[in-house]
Amino acid sequence: MAGHEFRTRRFGVSAQYTRRTEGYRDLSNSLDVRPAIESSLQVNGSLNLEQHGSLNASYLDTRQFNDDENRFLVIGYNRTLWRRLSLTLSVNQNLEDSEDRTWLASFNYYLDRGRDRSVQAGARFSHDERDDSTSTLLTLQRPVEQFWDLGWDLAYSPDSDGIRRASGRWWTPYLDVQAGVFRQEDTTSTFTNLSGSLVTNYEDVFAANTMNNSFAIVDAGGFADVPVRRANRVIGHTNRNGKLLLPDMVPFTENKLNIDINDLPVDARIGDTELLVKPADLTGITARFSVEQRHSAVLVIHTGSDEPVPAGSRVLFSDADATVVGYDGEVFIQGLQAGSNELGILNDGSLCTVRFDFTPAPGTLPRLGPFTCRPTSDTRDP
Repeated sequence: MAGHEFRTRRFGVSAQYTRRTEGYRDLSNSLDVRPAIESSLQVNGSLNLEQHGSLNASYLDTRQFNDDENRFLVIGYNRTLWRRLSLTLSVNQNLEDSEDRTWLASFNYYLDRGRDRSVQAGARFSHDERDDSTSTLLTLQRPVEQFWDLGWDLAYSPDSDGIRRASGRWWTPYLDVQAGVFRQEDTTSTFTNLSGSLVTNYEDVFAANTMNNSFAIVDAGGFADVPVRRANRVIGHTNRNGKLLLPDMVPFTENKLNIDINDLPVDARIGDTELLVKPADLTGITARFSVEQRHSAVLVIHTGSDEPVPAGSRVLFSDADATVVGYDGEVFIQGLQAGSNELGILNDGSLCTVRFDFTPAPGTLPRLGPFTCRPTSDTRDP
């Protein structure tokens, strides 16, 4: 097999040649059927006419092992009119038989529905010169574009052997539902298709659409409704358990994931907000962000003379990062426990302590006090 492609803004050319031996077998062909085509050559060309549309042509030459050869030339023209109407014209010519020629014309019109999805109306006409037959197909469809969209597709042919088709699709993050009915001549058939996946990391179970690639499970420390970004684009929010399933990860490549800390509660302790994950092909990986909820509060602390503790005084509190007293005796503390808590204030070599009761209120930052900081020799509750 050999091929080459060259494209510019105005035109493009590509060619591909394939040749097989009689002993060639395709490993994906479980029936081990001998290939019928010995060689094939395909040449494509396109020309951008800017506001006047585009012109394209394709040449296909296939040769079989029994020396039969088929050569076809297809020429097409596409143009968009008035931003809503698209026109396609093409002719398919069998170069081995001058009478084997098919003409095709199709039109698609987009019905504007404001903010809603557009409805597409189409008409296709084809004429086969070999048997001098013409077929017509009229279509009306509303495609799905995002999750929770409900789409439908209608097709009708006035020809005696034409088709009649009606189908619908409901696309959700958890399931893809499709159903429809098809009729041609005296034969009617119906179909229903439900597709989806169940994904687990042995801790959580997720329902999702069909998974055809690697995936990641984001863990935002149990915080719900946290926006998750991939390549700086929001692609979902964590569920009530703080988890989100991300399909279609690029395997063996670093995928950048971020969480938006602006939507985290004020008592959240945040570590990493960006992770680079590299899953293997067709496997999953857990992207665990260092986020945890720590009970926090702003304490107002006064001295024994009922004056605010001087700003800059050192705060001593177990399991807390080093911090100091701010203006007006205010101290921000994380890691408080429900019930009784105690902290120390060190100022100019003197140590005093504060004891207080705390009732957790997740997602809030209460302001408590004022509390009196008593010298270590007098630690009575305020």
